[in-house]
Amino acid sequence: MKRENWPHKGDLSVSIGKASYPSDADHLKELIVKADSSMYKAKMNDKQMRAVKSEESIQH
Repeated sequence: MKRENWPHKGDLSVSIGKASYPSDADHLKELIVKADSSMYKAKMNDKQMRAVKSEESIQH
C-alpha cells in the first residue's frame, strides 16, 4: 500500500483471505466464501494477538 497525503496518523492493517482452485473449492462462489472466511480468521487472529500484546505491556 502506498501512503500519500494520508489524513490519519497511526497504524494501518490489512487482512487478506485466500482460496485456491481446485484444492479449496470447485466453483467460484465456493472459492469466494472460502477466501472470505480465511480473511475473517486472519482478522480475528490479529485482534487476539493485539490483545495479548496489550496485556503483556500492561503487566510490565
